[in-house]
Amino acid sequence: MNETSMNENLLLKPCCPRCRKTRAARLARFRRGGGGLVLYVGAGTCGRANRAPQVITRINEYIEHGLLPVRVVETGCVGFCQREVFVDLVTAEGVRLSYGDLGPETVGEFLDAVFARGDLHIRFLLGKYDDPDGMYPDVPLLRDTPFFPRQTRVVLEGCGVVDPAGLDAALAAGAFRAAAAALTGMTPEEVCDEVTASCRLCVVEVEGAPRLLTSCTLEAQAGMVVRAHTPRVLKARRAILELLVAAHPPDGLSCVREGICELAAPAGDLGVRRRRFVGAVKEHPLDSSSPALARYPSKCVLRRRCVTMCHEVQGVGAIDFSGRGFATRVALGFDLGLNVSECLSCGHCARVCPTGALVERDQVDEVVAALADPDTVVVAQVAPAVPATLLAGHSRSRGVRTALERLAAALKRIGFDAVFDTSFAVDLTVLEETTELPDRLRNGGPLPLFTGCSPAWVRWAETRHPELIPHLSTCKSPQQMAGALIRELYPAFAGLEDRRLMVVSLMPCTAKKAEADESRDVDIVLTTRELGHLWRRFGVDFTRLTERAPLDAPFAAASGAGRLFAASGGVMEAALRSAAEPAGAAGDPGDPKVAEARGREGMRRFSVTAGGARLELAVVDGLGNLKKSLEQVMDPAGGLRVVEVMSCPGGCVGGGGQPNGTDAAAVHRRVERLYDVDRRSQTRRAHENVELRALYEDLLGRPLGEASHRLLHRTHTDRSRSAASV
Repeated sequence: MNETSMNENLLLKPCCPRCRKTRAARLARFRRGGGGLVLYVGAGTCGRANRAPQVITRINEYIEHGLLPVRVVETGCVGFCQREVFVDLVTAEGVRLSYGDLGPETVGEFLDAVFARGDLHIRFLLGKYDDPDGMYPDVPLLRDTPFFPRQTRVVLEGCGVVDPAGLDAALAAGAFRAAAAALTGMTPEEVCDEVTASCRLCVVEVEGAPRLLTSCTLEAQAGMVVRAHTPRVLKARRAILELLVAAHPPDGLSCVREGICELAAPAGDLGVRRRRFVGAVKEHPLDSSSPALARYPSKCVLRRRCVTMCHEVQGVGAIDFSGRGFATRVALGFDLGLNVSECLSCGHCARVCPTGALVERDQVDEVVAALADPDTVVVAQVAPAVPATLLAGHSRSRGVRTALERLAAALKRIGFDAVFDTSFAVDLTVLEETTELPDRLRNGGPLPLFTGCSPAWVRWAETRHPELIPHLSTCKSPQQMAGALIRELYPAFAGLEDRRLMVVSLMPCTAKKAEADESRDVDIVLTTRELGHLWRRFGVDFTRLTERAPLDAPFAAASGAGRLFAASGGVMEAALRSAAEPAGAAGDPGDPKVAEARGREGMRRFSVTAGGARLELAVVDGLGNLKKSLEQVMDPAGGLRVVEVMSCPGGCVGGGGQPNGTDAAAVHRRVERLYDVDRRSQTRRAHENVELRALYEDLLGRPLGEASHRLLHRTHTDRSRSAASV
């Protein structure tokens, strides 16, 4: 670097001998360990392909020229592929910031902002994944960092060595926290496409190599020349795919993944139109023992996504590989059925399965039959995550509320008699839970209080940690509260007389199926995926529907807080909005947003003042994170009072019943839609719901009263092995 180019950044240059002397002393103290900045620069495969060595050289030149107290640590792969150099910055005070768009030409601007303009907290963000208020429209948020869409290693000519040892030192020092948090929230391909070389469809030709190599396990080397579409490569890929197809059941027309099968898609791309090989076909028995899920092991292509999701993301470990060679299969422990296994019915294995070997227990036929029965009144309740998801494919809907009304119109068009909003029951849950905590504090009940809205999490506690049962809230989930109230009130409200009432829930979660099967408050649960099957059955194109219909009384009104339950942290935020005031009190006019409850970290801990008391709270996002943090959560020294647990990463919007192909970006967009409908709501606190107050006056009396205990609360059962052996 010449002196002229350096002088372009005047703010970085010492202005006088005294300034140079001061900076030299500061730099000497820093090099002795007295403070300053540390820049961890990702210099793995992607980083080197995007000029990380030049960035590091440029930074070092600026450091020497400007006597800046900065130390550069060259690290390896940061855990995901990216199109720009990723930099993690740690200040002397321990503040960690990150920047994902750094090149040699922008190093001067970067350091100039760090040391001169003082807008560090605005320009370079770590852990700030969102800017919901639009305060910094020009800031490159982490969600906008140009990461590659899939977690596959990119082999490029000129790449450097993958994963140098410096990465371990960086992680030990707390660097790349943003990367770790992003990976925690990624679903499913970003996490589950780990390097296994199980299908071998990614083979490539490397110049000088005697055989084809799998690109997913290939370590990049400088000067490596890789060819991915030569005749030899395409011929090998086609042969591999034909062998996979030969061992696959020939049931494409009846497969639940028809049209979106990830085995059929490459077959079409490579021109595999018929079965060229004839031989043994995998024949494993169907497992339909679970009320929530079904297994078709013969369709499995051993992609490993389900095993990775179950073990690494959810931390359950109910399924794994069994057998060897052609007999290899994904199985449950001791080859048991789903109903007696360690499975929690969370459904994430089904959501990431590429071929339909794992699917939700389809109940569309039951709904179709009920709609055709003149003696059956069929009503639906819709969870807030469902319209937030459907909004993505409906260009005519401008918000979650509009999508919900269009959904109501579509359901009534095919024969549903009424459509209710589950968010009404969410408001009800808020009032009951915010009354339950003070009751425990007064009477010395078990603390912390765990929320119980997520059935897979409740099942996890009952089967694996029965010592947590006294800590669980006794409130039913909103689905079950709504089902109980519909059965209690709707027959008289609608004058059904002797007609049968069927309650159908539209949910983003397969575990809701198991919950409904056990409690019987709800007859049928359809996931968001099954809703698509229902539309096709009746020839409805929901994406083109313009008709709207209102939700039906007496369960139509809901607060903005009620919509938030579908997002991680939403249960806590909704409860805090009402915790400081008794049910029925008027709310203050200020913004009720609780920013501390929002975020993507696996565990978020914070303190608030509610009702004159200081409360320590925590939000745990996903069962895998709960498994890691349980000891910390239950530590009495921590003083936690309430803990929200969501089984699914991101909350219900990332549930196991959501569309296949759901990724972290899709989950984030759904959460933003929920925040948007909350901001637009006239009522933003649960206790301000006028219809809810009327319900307490006419039926329930008061929260935790006799009627509410009968309809809205439940008991929990010890289902652990120790209890079963007694």
